[in-house]
Amino acid sequence: MKLLGPTHGWTDGASRLRWTCATGLLVWFAFLAIVYFSGCHRGRYREQADADAYRLVHEKSQHPHWPLNDFTINIDERSRMYSPDHPDRQPMPPDDPTSHRLMRRVDNKPGYPGWDANGHTPFVENPDWLSFVPLNEKGVLQVNSVNAVKGLIEACKGIDSSLA
Repeated sequence: MKLLGPTHGWTDGASRLRWTCATGLLVWFAFLAIVYFSGCHRGRYREQADADAYRLVHEKSQHPHWPLNDFTINIDERSRMYSPDHPDRQPMPPDDPTSHRLMRRVDNKPGYPGWDANGHTPFVENPDWLSFVPLNEKGVLQVNSVNAVKGLIEACKGIDSSLA
């Protein structure tokens, strides 16, 4: 049996349709592969933004009087803003009732169906940040000039290794 294709002539409409469908599917899968592997996803955009931030900080910190050694844009786990969740798939924090209702249905049109894809969290801030706050034996934070300077030095250790 001889294989027929676009250069050999067609015997019937069915083989032409099969060839067209197969070619169309191949083109469609090639397009999807190009889009997927070209970096059109959340992680790629986050990494690109991180690289931009590092470049800007490096550019602006070249003065010899204030170098930023070992600088990072990563959030310290002691911070209220730290999130232990995956940076590209963070769960949805609690929302105020009106915003939540509007998010689900806007102008009587259904909202985005993927809102719940990453799960939910009851926290808006890091639930463990208070465990890093230096409290006295009564559980009270003593704010004075000595503790303020100690806290500042501790915070700066991650930025300037000469203070460690």
